[in-house]
Amino acid sequence: MRTRKHIIGILLASLALLGFSACTTVNTIENEDKVGERHPIKDKRVTNDSSLDGIIEFVGLIEGDQDGYRKVQLDIRSVKSKDYNVSYKIDWYDQNGFLFKNPSDGWQPLHIYGGEIKSLLFLAPSPRCKDFRISFIESQQ
Repeated sequence: MRTRKHIIGILLASLALLGFSACTTVNTIENEDKVGERHPIKDKRVTNDSSLDGIIEFVGLIEGDQDGYRKVQLDIRSVKSKDYNVSYKIDWYDQNGFLFKNPSDGWQPLHIYGGEIKSLLFLAPSPRCKDFRISFIESQQ
């Protein structure tokens, strides 16, 4: 009887450890005195799926130029302690507001750990691309 209780105790402890390992959080460290100069830009946010508000938040949006192509970086943070899968895509627009079609358009999967900050970097497919829209959806995976 004592052996059976011992085995049950070990099984319960193992299950608890497996449950805790599914909730991965991230600790980070970075240089305090920044050398690179960031150029934040104003953003306009439209929320149609409020469930994403409780999963990720946008913490920074900066832009730059790379050989005449517009470059954008979006920093996002997971506000939960568990891992999530989301998908994102970027649409680029020309100076007249027309959508610039790109063969690599489409939803990209993204796995984000609890508390993690990720930087997503986008480079315009053409120098004619002047504006953009980044969209997110919760993945069904």
